[in-house]
Amino acid sequence: MNKAAGFICLIAAVALPAAAEWHSAGDQAGSLAKAAAARISGQRPEPAGSIGRGAPGFALQNVGKSGAERISLKQFRGRVVLLDFWSTLCGPCRAATPHVAELHRKYAAQGLVVIGIDVQESADKVKAYLKEKRVPYPVLLDSDARVANNYGVQAIPSFFIIDAKGAVIWQRVGLKDDMEGRIREALGLGPLRTEGEK
Repeated sequence: MNKAAGFICLIAAVALPAAAEWHSAGDQAGSLAKAAAARISGQRPEPAGSIGRGAPGFALQNVGKSGAERISLKQFRGRVVLLDFWSTLCGPCRAATPHVAELHRKYAAQGLVVIGIDVQESADKVKAYLKEKRVPYPVLLDSDARVANNYGVQAIPSFFIIDAKGAVIWQRVGLKDDMEGRIREALGLGPLRTEGEK
């Protein structure tokens, strides 16, 4: 994890080291301290969502749809998936939304599935944001942060690319320049060309 980006996100947004202890500001501060100590001492086990491992499965409510539609990761086996763990309370997450939407528009026809996973917010709050920003991809509600914890998310926005075989092949905190290139690679497309290249 890029520690600088992580700490910026922790200050500006939401930290997720131990979701079960999020109930008050005091508990949150204690959880952050414990998580930091565990990372420094090396006690924290490697997250299930680490690079090279199979992506942890999930089935969550699609906030953008009425009713109780649930989306599971396994229904997209055989396709490349970009996961975006985020929150409407997070400035960097909100700034990333148009870029993630552009990746969806650009590569959906080539087989990319983009899934936003909102962490610990109410469905009404998220729905209002999705409507305002016209988010074109599904956004799921991780109300207890269980999925985020399974992926080892400690700061948001956190992005994961899952290949067609269901393995995590890339993960980062915050938008990074190499994300689109890694998506293209996973989709079997050529390298990303800059303006002026033929």
